[in-house]
Amino acid sequence: ILTAVIFFIAGVATNPLISAFKAFRENKSVDAAGTSGKIERKAVELDKPDTTILQKECTDDNLSEFLHVDRQPGMHVVCITSGISQNLTARLFPGAKNSTEIFSFESRPVWADVYDKLESHLRLPKSGRLQQPWAIFTSRGERIVGADDDVPDDGLVTQSLISAEMLVIMEGGTWVWPGVRVG
Repeated sequence: ILTAVIFFIAGVATNPLISAFKAFRENKSVDAAGTSGKIERKAVELDKPDTTILQKECTDDNLSEFLHVDRQPGMHVVCITSGISQNLTARLFPGAKNSTEIFSFESRPVWADVYDKLESHLRLPKSGRLQQPWAIFTSRGERIVGADDDVPDDGLVTQSLISAEMLVIMEGGTWVWPGVRVG
């Protein structure tokens, strides 16, 4: 019982302590809940993509781990490749649904273009007071970039997306695995 109490307290206290430590390092004020009290764009710090960790090819076997018979609200799977023309090609699986109706688009290898195409084709919600921004993750759950992130290096973000090849977009910006079915 003592062990359970210790783990419970550690689990409850961890998030506010991490937020407080980050805010302290950035000289921001923190409220009792461990948040800075305002929503702001944050700079993304991307390292050079490590393709040995990030890459999971968009094969039928790998896709079968992420696609479902029914739509999964808030979860989308994207397979992205770079062709000879240097344009990006993306196959979209809205709602992570295993369907023969697969949407695709081509885009210049620029994050702003990819962002616009993903947002329009997948009908991703705009972030606001009641909606957290969506985010893109690798198939292993590593966050690449979020909708409201301030992107200092467009090319690095695009290269990270290409290196990952299979992307999972989560509305609300939080990795959830396995996908949760309502009901």
